[in-house]
Amino acid sequence: ESDTAEKAFSQAKAIIRANYSNPPAHGASVVTTILSNPELKEEWIEELTTMRERIQRMRQLLVTTLQEKGAKQDFS
Repeated sequence: ESDTAEKAFSQAKAIIRANYSNPPAHGASVVTTILSNPELKEEWIEELTTMRERIQRMRQLLVTTLQEKGAKQDFS
């Protein structure tokens, strides 16, 4: 049993290593499609801006809340 488990573990490691070493190309294909189409690119930029601004607001809210609770650290 131990030998079988070791062989199975070795096979699993090889499969995992292959997945990390050769990621799927699907993501790159999606990016190429979006960046090659002006309308899709504009929509992507708008969505990116929305996400970036939300993250900034959430970070500021966190800092404000921590300071209201008495935190003295400089969070800049």
